[in-house]
Amino acid sequence: MVRLLFVDDDERAHTTLAMVLPREYRLVSVTSLAAARPLLEAGGIDAVLLDIHLPDGSGLDLLRQIQAVSPPPPTVMLSASDDVPTVVEAMRRGAADYLVKPYQLDALLATLATTIANSAARHAAQAEDSDETDALPGRLAGDSAPMSEVRATVGMYATADAPVLVTGESGTGKELVAHLIHQCSHRRERPFIAVNAAALPESLVESELFGSVEGAFTGAITRPGCFEQADGGTLFLDEVGEMALAAQAKLLRVIESKEVTRVGARAATQVNVRMVSATNRQPAAAVAEGRLREDLYYRLGVLPVQLPPLRDRRDDIPTVAYSLLEDMHTHQARQIGIHADAIARLQEHTWPGNVRVLRNVLERARIRVESRHTERQGEAGATLIRAADVVW
Repeated sequence: MVRLLFVDDDERAHTTLAMVLPREYRLVSVTSLAAARPLLEAGGIDAVLLDIHLPDGSGLDLLRQIQAVSPPPPTVMLSASDDVPTVVEAMRRGAADYLVKPYQLDALLATLATTIANSAARHAAQAEDSDETDALPGRLAGDSAPMSEVRATVGMYATADAPVLVTGESGTGKELVAHLIHQCSHRRERPFIAVNAAALPESLVESELFGSVEGAFTGAITRPGCFEQADGGTLFLDEVGEMALAAQAKLLRVIESKEVTRVGARAATQVNVRMVSATNRQPAAAVAEGRLREDLYYRLGVLPVQLPPLRDRRDDIPTVAYSLLEDMHTHQARQIGIHADAIARLQEHTWPGNVRVLRNVLERARIRVESRHTERQGEAGATLIRAADVVW
């Protein structure tokens, strides 16, 4: 039995919901924050439907108390306003979803069922793998303050379902962060689909994202788009700021409605996808330049992650370099080390291209060292990358 707390000052809404709720729900109806608070303190609430505008205050204030419950019951916010900053604030404070009044009852019931199922799966995953996010430090190398903050943020966001926006220069590891969020979430058994928006021709963006039906355009075949392929899992949309504005508008509608319509089709399909997006631009600047829709930015950027460039964490370079070499070693016969003079040379560089370029530099150095070692097979001693092997 799901004990559902419904906080709304519209008494007709309580009557209507009581009539349509499935048998597995037990409805607890109140019309004010004051009446809701003691019920949350008493415990036993499994889910919450919460109106924002109430006679004695804002439902956003109650979210703090809801999040203090262990485990916090999943909460769906209700409001007659679709004001973007309010939606963003609700999600930041822990709301699982947000519906705009007037809502369709079937949409409300579907959202409730999905939210409760996702919450249950997430808590089960946390119970089975409570140390899963503790493994993140080994995947995001570096002990600097910026990277420690990134690891803590990624670990926290992995347990949520709200959209994540990863920003950072090219080569800082945005797709790695997206993978980690997916792998440490309750969705990890479902697909992870990555799409580079910058690589999609404008004429194909919609069919790639939303799918198509045969005959919709020249050469079109019936196929699912990336949203349908990622159903139940995570969709990583890289370089989202490079999408055409018309495609951004359609993407926003899909995020809000949780429905996709294939190009050329009439019927929509429901999808359950966690969005992780990335851009190497500063989103606020892209909005100001008119390259990124402001409403889409607020929808995608509920949970932000900012990745620092390598030049701002030079003390991490030895750790990152050895981590990259260790990864290369899984595919090579010989373990390679790095001499102190090579480390110093690496730390002096400004690293445009960041970790991606560092890996390329180390790969070239490794090949030089391997070649030198092969020529001197009779010599003993460690196989080390020297400063002379480090070539930009």
